[in-house]
Amino acid sequence: MKNYIVMIILTLTPFFTVTKEFDRYENEKQDSKQSSTKHIIPINESLPLDYEDDLFDSLTNWDSIKIVGLGEATHGTKEFSELKFRIFKYLVEKQGYKVLACEYNYIMSLEIEKYIVQGIGDIDSILKNSYWVQNNHEFKNVIRWMYNYNLNKKDQDKIHFIGIDSQVDIFYRKELESIFKEFDLNLYQHVCKELNDVINIERFSYRSITQENFDIIQNKLIVLKEKTKDYLANSQQDNKEQKRKILIHVLDCYIKSHQMLFNKYQKNVYLRDQHLSENAKWINEYLGYDTKYAIWAHNAHVGNDNSYLPDGNGSMGYYLRNEFGKKYFIIGTAFSKGKFIAVITDSNGKDTKPEAREIKDLPQINSHNDILDKLYNGNFILQLNKLSAKEQLFHDFNQNKPFLGVGDLFLGSYHEHYIQNDRSISLTETFDIIFYFKETGPISF
Repeated sequence: MKNYIVMIILTLTPFFTVTKEFDRYENEKQDSKQSSTKHIIPINESLPLDYEDDLFDSLTNWDSIKIVGLGEATHGTKEFSELKFRIFKYLVEKQGYKVLACEYNYIMSLEIEKYIVQGIGDIDSILKNSYWVQNNHEFKNVIRWMYNYNLNKKDQDKIHFIGIDSQVDIFYRKELESIFKEFDLNLYQHVCKELNDVINIERFSYRSITQENFDIIQNKLIVLKEKTKDYLANSQQDNKEQKRKILIHVLDCYIKSHQMLFNKYQKNVYLRDQHLSENAKWINEYLGYDTKYAIWAHNAHVGNDNSYLPDGNGSMGYYLRNEFGKKYFIIGTAFSKGKFIAVITDSNGKDTKPEAREIKDLPQINSHNDILDKLYNGNFILQLNKLSAKEQLFHDFNQNKPFLGVGDLFLGSYHEHYIQNDRSISLTETFDIIFYFKETGPISF
């Protein structure tokens, strides 16, 4: 009899063990689901421009934030542009933000700043020859709103637009002459020779430039900057202090542009994001350290990624997070399927016109987008910064996994945009919150 009972116990033990393991698995799965949903804020299907202020009120302690990174998973998505506009509007009206810093070259951003602050020109003409990433309906709406916001306000209460991307400023040499003339004709005449030396640099390609030619151009830029600084140091025009800062920063951006392009094409060293962060930090010098500002750029730039670039250097957000810590708040955007504007490369290796592209496939398995897509049946905000290390969802997003992103160039296959090195990231390390859209539409022209 004892042997019989023992046999029954031995027979049933695996069953009870398996049942116990199954129950534990089900409980863990349920706990994971509950822990994930408490960090999800559903957002309705209306356009982002219609979101109410109270949606943003509880996202963070805004009193502790100095800079907000506004990321976009593609440059050409309507929902991302309108969301960033809506958040910036909230930051200005409710949180006292003063600047929209943009992934846009500094020299040309001066024209947008004059339109917004002084009412000079019109935005259609200013952006007529700009790249499509800014020359579109959604972006123009942001600039027009900034212009209207500044109407009838005192100078100290006005908001500003500042380009922080100096990568191509070296190609805008003719604009230097008008910048110097507008600032001070006496200064213009004082540096006329050095200015012409820079303006009249012969056309060349950074793909083939020699170290010797790089040094010659670098020296011309430095001589112009130093002579300008000497003149300004001896000038008694105290009412032009802000313009002085702008003028020196203009020359710094030309130098950075020259250095960035040379290092990229001749040494495979990528300085762009380091320069983006330096130009963003210059806003503190220009308008004062207490100035709060938002940065409008691609996810890959605003995110805190310590190995974003091919040479192992970090993203702009990596430098800003190191400098400002949690005072830099990072908002990313994501999607699964939908349409967006982008160019593709034709058979001759040239970019086509920007047109609507579409991703119809389900997210790549074992990507962050795959997990996001299954979290909630609709659009939502995921508060990554509130996930606990004890939660399974934290571990899912804390691992380096592919994260879908498209810049201005679509590679023709959504798969290509998952497997690029700069798209494999830890979501919890890179962003504080994510706005997720199930489907998207393109910006318009």
